[in-house]
Amino acid sequence: MGPTLLLLLREEINKWLQSHPHANVEVPTSLVRDVKKGSRIIYTPPYESWLQPIEMVWAQVKQRVREQSDRRRTSQQLQEQTKAALRAMSVERLTSIIRHVHDDIDDWLLTEDAGWLQAWRSLAALVASTPEERDAAYKAYHIEESSPSAAAAAQEPAV
Repeated sequence: MGPTLLLLLREEINKWLQSHPHANVEVPTSLVRDVKKGSRIIYTPPYESWLQPIEMVWAQVKQRVREQSDRRRTSQQLQEQTKAALRAMSVERLTSIIRHVHDDIDDWLLTEDAGWLQAWRSLAALVASTPEERDAAYKAYHIEESSPSAAAAAQEPAV
């Protein structure tokens, strides 16, 4: 993901967070205390783990730690093995995981399960869309879902 796309994505996430102040408002105090100065915590939907690259990272870290399992392993050894497994994740591997998640999102956007988001057909197109475009698509989809005739009327040009 290039810097321009990253900036656009960050901007869109910030806009969404501002327009949805009720979403993801609980932040553990310890987490806030440990965040580096100038960094921000951005929450993503907790119910869609496949949208979270960190889930794939943790799966790989846990696999590495599991391969070193020993009944006599101490909690200190477990902690050291976990840190080592995290450090072993290369930038290339992490980039590959993020790319894989983006590809999964692109594939999902082509399905009926994507609902109103299906209109964009790719993550890049969704990120490039404006909040007004997303709001209009959301409203049109839900009007159509509740009443096909209302959706048709909403799409007719005003006279």
